[in-house]
Amino acid sequence: MKANVRVDVSGGAIADPAERLRCYVTFPCLDFQVPQLTRTTSAELIWTSKGASRFKYVAGVFAFRGNETAGTIINPDVLPNLVNSDTGVITHSYAAFAEGAYDLLDSLALTVGGRYSHDRKKGTVIANRVTAATPIPGPDAGWGSFTPRYKLDPSSNLYFTYSKGFKSGVINPVIVLPGSSTEALVAAPESLDAFEVGFKKGAHRLSLAASAFYYQYKDIQVQNFSGLTILTSNAAKASIYGIDVDATWNVSDEFSLRAAGSWLPKAKYNDFDGAIYYVPPLSASGLTTYSESVAGKRLLRTPKITANLTGHYKRSTQAGAFDATVSVYYTSRSPLELGYRVYAKAHEQINATFGFTSDESRFSVAFFANNITNKAFVQGLVPTAAADMAVYNPPRQVGFTLKYGY
Repeated sequence: MKANVRVDVSGGAIADPAERLRCYVTFPCLDFQVPQLTRTTSAELIWTSKGASRFKYVAGVFAFRGNETAGTIINPDVLPNLVNSDTGVITHSYAAFAEGAYDLLDSLALTVGGRYSHDRKKGTVIANRVTAATPIPGPDAGWGSFTPRYKLDPSSNLYFTYSKGFKSGVINPVIVLPGSSTEALVAAPESLDAFEVGFKKGAHRLSLAASAFYYQYKDIQVQNFSGLTILTSNAAKASIYGIDVDATWNVSDEFSLRAAGSWLPKAKYNDFDGAIYYVPPLSASGLTTYSESVAGKRLLRTPKITANLTGHYKRSTQAGAFDATVSVYYTSRSPLELGYRVYAKAHEQINATFGFTSDESRFSVAFFANNITNKAFVQGLVPTAAADMAVYNPPRQVGFTLKYGY
């Protein structure tokens, strides 16, 4: 993947070369370029058991290599030495995993599995591609983790699961200003202990699944805008507990309703010192910056309630099958920054699709409409000392897809 982003913060292109030169030199506007390049290679090999024996297993190995580079160029035509840097991160990741399930009795099964992962990331920095194009070695960090999983299923309806999760550490690329340090920041891996108990019940017309869960996070990764780029760091601990419910009602052979939802009464930082946030009023030097503990406060972007209701209709004919789906999604409000002054408001969204698939499945056409009511809401935020940079959801989208197989 390759992307090149150019931003003219003056509000528009300047056609006259002399005027453009004056604007760049006196800094009312900037030509800000962020060229990005990502190359990845991955491979996976999986073994699975055969037959219907009491013991079943799956095992495999995985390998990944990634090379990410991000440049920063400001006013290249006028002042090429101002900021003209490159930062890169090379990632090597290896994993081996296995899981086995044994039917102790006809109504009792035990599942045990695990995954060992090892990641190594190495950073490089080119302070200035014009005056010093030789890469400077950056930090070199590696992490290993074993993540077990245990599941006890005393019947076809009840289960208990314990699992451990691992999210790789991060080497932050930095924008290199003249005379500044080329040392990048390293964020530690994030780990998760997950406990879940639940049940599943299925019948011809009605199926129901419900679970209660408790998550413990350690070194949870958070992002903050440094003034030039977004950096990842670690909060200490966080915890979440809640309930998931999922039900499907087959009203008829052609029409079904599905309802699902989650309730998270508690989702908080247990320990998080040094959280950075910004508070008005706005002055010539920007918003006031605070750094303090937010222990006991709610996790960002974690709404208490999420729910969706979906209706699906399918009718088969001699020519093929017609199907239609309408979905309504709801999300309660949630905080977007650590000062807890900006929230994503509660909102709902309606999507719909209508399609036809030929009898031999060689041809299909589908029409879709997303965000039918064209509601706007903030789904992401990058808080800075100068402004809150909000990311809005996509507006109403209408289109169609055609598929033909041969």
